[in-house]
Amino acid sequence: DLPGIFTVKTIPDPREIMDWIERRGAKKAAVIGGGFIGLEMAENIKKRGLNVCIVEMQQHVMPAIDPEMAAPIHAHLKSSGISLYLGSPLTLYQQLDSGKILLTLASGKTDREDLVILSIGVRPEIELARSAGLNIGTLGGIQVDEFMQTSDPHIWAVGDAVEVKDCVTGSNSLVPLAGPANRQG
Repeated sequence: DLPGIFTVKTIPDPREIMDWIERRGAKKAAVIGGGFIGLEMAENIKKRGLNVCIVEMQQHVMPAIDPEMAAPIHAHLKSSGISLYLGSPLTLYQQLDSGKILLTLASGKTDREDLVILSIGVRPEIELARSAGLNIGTLGGIQVDEFMQTSDPHIWAVGDAVEVKDCVTGSNSLVPLAGPANRQG
């Protein structure tokens, strides 16, 4: 709830962040999370002229890909002037009297920022399904069959809220960012 700390969950959220940057004359920003949305936010804020760092608790950005595949991404980010703090999660942020936000990482590193963007992952929004009594899988998504039918024979579900079978492993998986919803529909 601190001023200058933002999440990115809906389409209007980036506009609110850009308004904050303009109103406050922000110069430094930290993006917490190096996934799709975190990288996109870092890129756009860097293009606005801010100094940007990305804090990722894993050893590389884009944790869903192999480290070798992330190496060129790291090189590109660094050549663009974006700092990377990898393998050390954020443990604390606090508002300073100056209005800046002090970040403390598990490694002990600290940094002062004008704004912080929390881009720390996508979780399925399943409250409606839960209240309807639908079965929820072990990964936290709505259980569906191969036809996208839920445990209620009159309800189907698609997108990032459902657990689907991985075609390679055969185990359940969650696919974030709703990209598959169109194909599932």
